[in-house]
Amino acid sequence: KKLNQSYKLVVEKTFQLVNIKDDEPILIDDILEANLTSEKTEEPLEVIPENILEADEISIIDNINSEELDESAQMEVKVTPELIALAKEINRYLENSEDLYNPEFSIINLTEKLNSNRTYISKAINGYYNQTFQIYINELRIKALLKMLSEQKNRNIKLDVLMQQVGFANRSTFIKSFQKFTGITPSAFLKNLKIKV
Repeated sequence: KKLNQSYKLVVEKTFQLVNIKDDEPILIDDILEANLTSEKTEEPLEVIPENILEADEISIIDNINSEELDESAQMEVKVTPELIALAKEINRYLENSEDLYNPEFSIINLTEKLNSNRTYISKAINGYYNQTFQIYINELRIKALLKMLSEQKNRNIKLDVLMQQVGFANRSTFIKSFQKFTGITPSAFLKNLKIKV
């Protein structure tokens, strides 16, 4: 019962965080901190027992901590007003474009759409959001999926269908991104919404 309450709290907090203004950066650390602490008890939430995880989620989660960050995410970028403006322009474009939902969408496509260059766009994302392009795109896709799930009519749609609708072609990439963004696995999240996995 306590575990179910914890999961419900995680689901609620994640939905609250998804509704933050679109041009404000949402950092993974902020979401994890919000998801790991209960407002009512201020106690850390319990760790997800492996018996409720799907087999592919277990192997993917095991690999999350062992992966190295992309070097471009680790580089320090001096955030200038121009880079901030470009980062906000990138976010506005992606939030309002169907390109985000194209699994083949790349930083090269974005540079063409915004009439910029790869280095400048990469610096804007790395500097303002402290992320690589791909991690940033995947977070926006997870955010879009969570917005879809916040509508009751989408809760009977299979997860694989929703995953593809928001631009994920690879299930393991989706599970890793979902876990990083929400702090729990998709199956644990969806179990609390009582929808099909």
